[in-house]
Amino acid sequence: KAGTAAEPAVIAARDGLGSVTVDAAGAEEAIWVSGASFVRITGLRITGGAYHAFKVDHPSADVYIVDNVLFDNTHAGDAGGQYSAIKGCCLQQRTFVENNEIYETSCPSTNLQGVDCNGCKGWEVRNNRIHGILVGTTGGTAIQFKSGSADTIIENNVIWDSLVGINYGGFGNPQQWGGETFEHLRGIV
Repeated sequence: KAGTAAEPAVIAARDGLGSVTVDAAGAEEAIWVSGASFVRITGLRITGGAYHAFKVDHPSADVYIVDNVLFDNTHAGDAGGQYSAIKGCCLQQRTFVENNEIYETSCPSTNLQGVDCNGCKGWEVRNNRIHGILVGTTGGTAIQFKSGSADTIIENNVIWDSLVGINYGGFGNPQQWGGETFEHLRGIV
């Protein structure tokens, strides 16, 4: 359900961070935002996703993922799978990822990201602690925006124990997914 700028729809732990754990129990993601705008998700511990804790798709806009702990959302066990705690796709606009802790303790694939977007527009990733996004010595990117993403701001994050910290670009189709010529445009770190 969508909210408004003045009154966003809120999904929150009643008693604050850590009081509620959402276990996706192997579902593709624990929370999927698709078509809702002005949504705020806060104060949750999220685990057990097959591939993602959150997925945010177009035409959603103005989604706030704030003050959560996202961990161990790689339960599919697919060695060729693509895993990320937060996944955005295909012209989705204005998601704000702030003050979260994101980590993994194991992953069956080298295709692992903390925050990953294909064709996302106007995302802001601030003040997060991202760690453990590492698969041996061959995989793991803490924050990645690619496939025609644009106007991304990445600021004041603390990243450790990851193969790559921040990446603008990757392996995608910028024209198909983001309507752009290049993998990323106008990003600020």
